[in-house]
Amino acid sequence: MGRQGDPELDIGPIAWFLCSDASRYLTGHTLMADGGAFMWA
Repeated sequence: MGRQGDPELDIGPIAWFLCSDASRYLTGHTLMADGGAFMWA
């Protein structure tokens, strides 16, 4: 990616999705919402 993640642009939408009704059938999944830190480790 060449950049670190931005909390408002990269992680915020995931949190919004998980708090919405759109994720009501999402169970048993691991979502990597670390802003790309996993790729830099």
